[in-house]
Amino acid sequence: MKNSSIITQIVLAAAIIILYVLHFSGNKKEAEKNILSTTHTTDSIQKNTPTELPDFSIVYINSDSLMENYELVKDMKKKLESRMKDYENSFQTKLKKFEKDVQSFQESARYYTQEEGQKKQLELMEREQELTALKEDLSNKLAEEEHKMNVELKKRINDFLKKQNHQKPYHFILGYSDLTNILYANDSLDITTIVLNGLNTEYKAEKEKK
Repeated sequence: MKNSSIITQIVLAAAIIILYVLHFSGNKKEAEKNILSTTHTTDSIQKNTPTELPDFSIVYINSDSLMENYELVKDMKKKLESRMKDYENSFQTKLKKFEKDVQSFQESARYYTQEEGQKKQLELMEREQELTALKEDLSNKLAEEEHKMNVELKKRINDFLKKQNHQKPYHFILGYSDLTNILYANDSLDITTIVLNGLNTEYKAEKEKK
């Protein structure tokens, strides 16, 4: 199992909110008018504070920052790393025992009869197959846990954004990160801090109840 591969996957898979359409308020012409207005008045836009939502039809969230600072993600990573370590230790213990038995058989093979040697070889082959199956099983379990975490993470973020959108109905909330094709984003449209504070507040309250 590759540690870096699994952990990177949860961060990348959960981090990229490429394009989340919450709802469209108004007709198409009004939406186009809002978009054009936002584009042509960029220089006159006042930067939003962490406690206020900007009055624009399109805003964005810095996905990298969200995934780096959301406490739920940190806890998920720790849990996944711990589970992966347990699985790896379990597998390595069985693997070392198998390797030791193989070496022992090789060193004492000359003392076995042909029938005993064949029987021992067959036994070792079966154990090797069991180890291969165990490795695959542990990898599948880890992938399943990772998938469940990703589903939970996505649901929490989506649910929060839906609630947040009642205050300021946006047409689009974009995910901005190093992996997207967005080359520039005005800071006035950045609601990352607001969303991050809200998510962490909810998660902290939830943990305190447990």
